[in-house]
Amino acid sequence: MSCILRVMPRYRLNLHNAQEEICDEEGAEYRDLDAARVEAIRGIRSFLSAELLEGVVDLNGHLDIVDDRGATVATVEFDQVVEFRVPPKRPAKSD
Repeated sequence: MSCILRVMPRYRLNLHNAQEEICDEEGAEYRDLDAARVEAIRGIRSFLSAELLEGVVDLNGHLDIVDDRGATVATVEFDQVVEFRVPPKRPAKSD
């Protein structure tokens, strides 16, 4: 019986928005690109939740998923991972 050593790919999740760029220097191992994308979505939602607590949510950002060679293999836009439901505008009250 032989053992097969499977090395999981390492991806870095680099966040970009109007105020800052947060580069993931270490990265992490994920089962595959889809698993890295799930973590990217969680990270974006966490970042946006902090913005919501401050009262301003900027959806003009993205997170790049970068492989161990330094190539961007996927990009997740902020506005792709949340949905805002806005009530219809009510007519102005007339006196």
